[in-house]
Amino acid sequence: MWRTLALASAFFPGLFILCIRLLRWAAPGWSLKDRILLSGRLVSTVQATMATVSGITVVLSCKNVVHDRHWLAVEYVWVLVPYMTYDIYVMYLCHWHKSQEKGILEKKHSLASVWSFLLQERLMVTHHLFILIVLTPITQHFRGELGDFFVGCIFTAELSTPFVSLGKILMQQCLVCRAGSTTFLLGRSSAEPRVTREGFAPCSSPRPPGADTGHRRAGAAGSRDGELCPSCSTALQSPS
Repeated sequence: MWRTLALASAFFPGLFILCIRLLRWAAPGWSLKDRILLSGRLVSTVQATMATVSGITVVLSCKNVVHDRHWLAVEYVWVLVPYMTYDIYVMYLCHWHKSQEKGILEKKHSLASVWSFLLQERLMVTHHLFILIVLTPITQHFRGELGDFFVGCIFTAELSTPFVSLGKILMQQCLVCRAGSTTFLLGRSSAEPRVTREGFAPCSSPRPPGADTGHRRAGAAGSRDGELCPSCSTALQSPS
């Protein structure tokens, strides 16, 4: 029991920190919020896979659904206890970083930020606390030595979590790529020459004193579409 608790208490936070550092190296353009969100989902996927494999192992090993025993039905519960505690804190970190991005300036670990987190994520927090306060005592003490098969069935409920996490990871990746594309397009459009009301596009190349301050209007007397600007050699186009 105590060894399992200690190993799980070190494993999940350690894996979370390792994922954040690897993402900082692999995706340096990502913000800390994006790295925390993705790392949390990766760790959640790992835990869900472990729980599903443990549950299937217990279910297949118990021929008698009432009296048959398997050690994973007892031992893996002590893995869930540190994970649920860790996951509540990671959910708070994600909530705080999202609030900062929205312009809600609350001090980290302050009472206001914790209360805001509890209000917004009350269903998930209630789910985690229910497992810690209610299900853990039932599975470890009150049921006695009966029903390992049903405990394994509860573990297999995590089967959908990897697919849900994968969907969220793909959505996050699309949002990050879309934000990068938008920034690139905005920067490119701001750098392109613009046609002013008078038909001139600002020319940024150095010019001698007295020269025109922009491209000549295409279609004006003495100029043709595709003619080069005398100052910067930019091809002139007819304004739409």
